[in-house]
Amino acid sequence: MDTTENERRPDEITKELMRLCETVLQGGDRVAQILRLHALTECYIERALSVLLRKPEFVLGDSRFTYNHKLNLMQALNALPESVADALRRLSKLRNQCAHSMRPEIADAQIRDAAQPILQAFNRTQQQYEKDGLYDMFGAYVFTIFSELSHTVLVHERVYEAIFGSEATVEKLALKDIVSSEFMARVSNNLSQVR
Repeated sequence: MDTTENERRPDEITKELMRLCETVLQGGDRVAQILRLHALTECYIERALSVLLRKPEFVLGDSRFTYNHKLNLMQALNALPESVADALRRLSKLRNQCAHSMRPEIADAQIRDAAQPILQAFNRTQQQYEKDGLYDMFGAYVFTIFSELSHTVLVHERVYEAIFGSEATVEKLALKDIVSSEFMARVSNNLSQVR
């Protein structure tokens, strides 16, 4: 069967997903992987906030603005599905267990619990992994978290670029002050529901 070029070439989200998963899963034990996963999801949340907020530097430039604050802000903007926010909060709890324990251990049961809010997507990913001969619950978890989060973030970025273009100008920044963050989040959410 002949495949088209589009079928052979992974789309933007898939490329990014694979890169993120490789970064998290490269070397180290599960504790190090949890810490990397948490840090990378925070980067993604910050990417979304940078396009949703009129003046993101006030939030992103303040070191006292924690992961949880950023998640709350994303939810206040209605810019993140509830299930994804809940899954990220559970990831944050895992991260805190790792960071604040002398001998942290993360069992598969804890991974499954962290995946509960996105369980359907997690189960589909895990089934696909098993079908491909991979029996890695944590790998399936990492892929699912990034899949859910990256889809949301990339939609926000695409909407921003469609409205404001890729290059910042004084006129575009003034327009960003007029267009509300709530409007941006609504448009992005409507587009993400189409998926």
